[in-house]
Amino acid sequence: MESPSTMPAEIPPTPNIPNGHCLSPTTRARCLVYARRMYPHEDIHEVSPQGFCSYTLRLGQHSILQFRPESHPIDLDIAAFARHIFGDLVPSIQLLPAPSPLPLLHIYLMPRLPGLSLAQTHQPPSPSLLLSLARFFALAWSSPSPRSPPPPNRRIGSSLRPRLSQLHALLPPRFRPVAARTLASLADIEALPWVLTHGDLIPSNIMVTSSGNGDGAPRLTGILDWAEAEYLPLGVGLYGVEEFLGESRGGDGGGGKYPPAGSTFGYFGCAAALRAVFWAELEAAVPLLAADGGFRESVERARVLGLLLWHGFAFDGGRLDRVVCEGRDDEEIQRLDVMLLGGGGGVPAAS
Repeated sequence: MESPSTMPAEIPPTPNIPNGHCLSPTTRARCLVYARRMYPHEDIHEVSPQGFCSYTLRLGQHSILQFRPESHPIDLDIAAFARHIFGDLVPSIQLLPAPSPLPLLHIYLMPRLPGLSLAQTHQPPSPSLLLSLARFFALAWSSPSPRSPPPPNRRIGSSLRPRLSQLHALLPPRFRPVAARTLASLADIEALPWVLTHGDLIPSNIMVTSSGNGDGAPRLTGILDWAEAEYLPLGVGLYGVEEFLGESRGGDGGGGKYPPAGSTFGYFGCAAALRAVFWAELEAAVPLLAADGGFRESVERARVLGLLLWHGFAFDGGRLDRVVCEGRDDEEIQRLDVMLLGGGGGVPAAS
């Protein structure tokens, strides 16, 4: 692990959490006791899959109780604004008072959203699901949002240039030309509208279910875990679209870490067709994408920036300040190969 003195000063250090789930088994057991005492008449179960930065319980059929350490709280203002933009796709969240046995935890109560997580479906999505996803991104575009960089306390948006510089210097050589082109385009990317962007759009945070209109087509029913959300240039959040176009295969999913250790990512055979469906719908909702080639190109570059940021930095318990390296972060490296360079039959994200 790098010492703070070797990291660029512009990237704020974050608390280190050892590998494994961020809450110890003892703490999780205390959380379960707390839940049973607070809700003695509810049927209480652990949800699956669990996230790395939280411990989540299902209360009966309609509610969720989530415990998070102080280092990974939910910004309730951001969560409320996300709900204002995206409506029922975002759960309402209530902060509960922490009892004395759990003084260092934040406890949240929220409704249970319908459906299954994308991680549990294990099948290619239907075109209707990609249409729903495009409308989700279009809502962020159409919402009132800052047109300049966010306050410096948001760690990704306030450190785009030093992060890209670090990626350009330290990624394996085959990725550095992509980082260099993105760095050269950063001014154009930062000139895009800044929109509320989900910071952890992974399969376990994406809820889907069958359509209610009787055709059986899956639809998007919820986006969970807004703890890492912040304002970023339009297009950066499109890194998450790749998760709909393929799946994580193999590996050990214990501890809630994503990607799972030892896993690989592969695109579905229908990925190109699904990508075309997504972009056609997004262009219909954001006509400037089709009308202005320069604008579209900047959004595409922002998408590549998102892929670099989300797979180019190791999670390391939430630090996000160490560039991935081969032999230590092979799961992320493999995703960069597939998503950026088209390795393993993927579609190159950068030309």
